[in-house]
Amino acid sequence: MSVSLSFLKTKPSILATFAILCAATTVFLLWESRHLYGFFSFAFRDSGSNLMLVKLVNDGQKPITDFGYAYGLLSVIFSQIWLNLFGITPTAFLAAEYLIILVFCYWLARMHAAIDGTYVHLLLLLALLPFVVPTAAISHTHVLEPVFLLAAIALWVEGTPRWALLSCTLCLFIKPSMAYFLGLLLVMELLRTHKPRDGSGWKSLLRGLGPSILAAIIVGVFLGVYYGWAPLVASLTGQTGRKIYSINHYGVLGYGRGFFWSTNWKYYLGQPAGFWIFSVLAICAAGFQTMVSRFATGKPLSKSEQLIVTIAILMLAFHVFCYGGPESWLYYAFLLVLFWMAVLDFRRFRWLLAIALPLAALTTLVSFKGRLQYWRTSVASPLTLGLTTEPETLSEWSAIRALVRGSHATILSYAGASAIFFPDLDTAPRLFLERGQTQPRELEATLATLQRADYVVWPVGLPYLNYFEWPVIGDELKKFHIVSKSERFTVLKR
Repeated sequence: MSVSLSFLKTKPSILATFAILCAATTVFLLWESRHLYGFFSFAFRDSGSNLMLVKLVNDGQKPITDFGYAYGLLSVIFSQIWLNLFGITPTAFLAAEYLIILVFCYWLARMHAAIDGTYVHLLLLLALLPFVVPTAAISHTHVLEPVFLLAAIALWVEGTPRWALLSCTLCLFIKPSMAYFLGLLLVMELLRTHKPRDGSGWKSLLRGLGPSILAAIIVGVFLGVYYGWAPLVASLTGQTGRKIYSINHYGVLGYGRGFFWSTNWKYYLGQPAGFWIFSVLAICAAGFQTMVSRFATGKPLSKSEQLIVTIAILMLAFHVFCYGGPESWLYYAFLLVLFWMAVLDFRRFRWLLAIALPLAALTTLVSFKGRLQYWRTSVASPLTLGLTTEPETLSEWSAIRALVRGSHATILSYAGASAIFFPDLDTAPRLFLERGQTQPRELEATLATLQRADYVVWPVGLPYLNYFEWPVIGDELKKFHIVSKSERFTVLKR
């Protein structure tokens, strides 16, 4: 027993940690694979958005000005290069997601080493793996952003803030949100350590900021020339994102509150909300206590304390400024795990793990049972292009295809690649059909398909997306009546 405990307290090499994380992540993603290949998500929701994005760009359209797009242009060019090389298919999309997540594992190994993590820290990472691995079924943006954010935090903890700021700067071209807050912290750190009081101070500060400034200029000029200066400026300032948040009432107190509030207390024991809410409260309390303690003693923060304070600030910024819909927690769950990894170094905080780990375990158990059920019951069919779905959804889709055969039909979906998958259905080429994001060109194309349609197939979208209430689109839909309605599809006939 003593030999085992002694081994757990040793520090694995970065390579060993990386190899273990890669192996565990690969097994986890294989377990998730049947769900990741979901038909409904690729055809009508976010998973198909990257495929549609590349098709639109290949057709000569520009992000933001020609079609609505809320993220950075560096994500666009990555998707464009990858999918044009390997095919605009779900398999090519998920292959890129997998490789990016392996890069994430590398930076996770670097972070583990930066805080002098032992095998105990690594075991905690593995126990919380479902919360660590970036979600691989949304878009390339949502796996690229965690890589750059994690790299920035790891490099900062390692003691190289200027390279951390470089990673953070590149992240702004991926998704202009959390990187701004982390970047501000890094600039403040460089100003603190390179005080520009004289000539040498200014030179030292410039050396710290230089790599980021140079990278911003090179990447910015390239993207501006390639996609246009208006899309570049709009992407960096987050114009589309702000519109979406305002019009659709996103945020913790708006549409996003559905994740935090439930009248059923059992919801907090089996769903991610319980683990998330407790973790965020613990992060804020630990971060505040750490800062007060260090101000009182005047001692510098240790690496683990620096990590705790940084994550506390980022979590506060996320909930106040960046939280969107109920599913937004998915994007930054890895930050919670970094916090719990740092907590292991402080006895005064360890008791919190006794609450957090059971909450995480219950959530993982519920998710495991759901995935197991999906493995047992899901089916794939030529009708779904080999993608998996529930038997009920396949039956409904089969009936819809039979109903509209020989007629003029269109799909009115929030997102997805149905325009690519089903060319026989007259679906408008668009990215997202959402207020604040959809551009006039997309609305005109959607209206044109509705005007030609005998049938409209309306996959269930976000709860607030009632297209009957939209100007022009809603007027055209009033010329149809509902012929069938289920949890997955509504079918309208002229």
